[in-house]
Amino acid sequence: MKRKSNKFQFVMNGEFLEPVKLAKSFIPQWYKDIKPFGYSKVEFGGPTGNQLKRNIKNCVPFLDALTAGYMITSMVDLYVESAPDNTKLIKWTSPLDPVADRDIESNVLPLPSEFSANHFVWRNKTVLKTPPGYSSILTHPFNRFDLPFLTLTGIVDTDSIMHNGNVPFFIKKDFEGLIPAGTPIIQVIPFKRESWTLEENKELLEENEKLSWNVTSSFFNYYRNNMWHKKDYQ
Repeated sequence: MKRKSNKFQFVMNGEFLEPVKLAKSFIPQWYKDIKPFGYSKVEFGGPTGNQLKRNIKNCVPFLDALTAGYMITSMVDLYVESAPDNTKLIKWTSPLDPVADRDIESNVLPLPSEFSANHFVWRNKTVLKTPPGYSSILTHPFNRFDLPFLTLTGIVDTDSIMHNGNVPFFIKKDFEGLIPAGTPIIQVIPFKRESWTLEENKELLEENEKLSWNVTSSFFNYYRNNMWHKKDYQ
């Protein structure tokens, strides 16, 4: 029996804008190029020489993060330049207003040292709607440290409809050049609002010990074959 799916609804507030797309459509080429270790390529290394070699291509949770939910992309080509005072300038030729620059003095947010102090916002033209009781995480595309910007994270109660809005971001200090139209800029992940209670459970230690034995009995794919559940976004 096919499981009922929730509807994640959107509309673009502009006739020629690219629609919201599936996050799994934006798996980066660098990830595709990584060759996973497996039973046809078993290698050991480390200080003792008996540490099994794996990489992120063997990590299902990493891929789950890349492909979770939906993606909003940049509306137009953007060109980033450095100003004489080491701040950033963003230019475009479209009549749209895809980006705004907030007062740099108003930015009191601690940032990683590799980002410019300019406080930019994506002028989001996407209207979102989730079923009653569902909110959405809006965040930087997961695990995409190759992108020359950092989109900040927010949670929006999208069952009340998200009408456009500004999403903050920062540009890397050493970046100058093109951010092409269609670049993923905001990953959107709907989730159900539920109440949770924090509780210590020492019985988990025994459960974890049993699980650790099972996991380490196989070189590869125990999690994928025995624990993983498919996440379905259409």
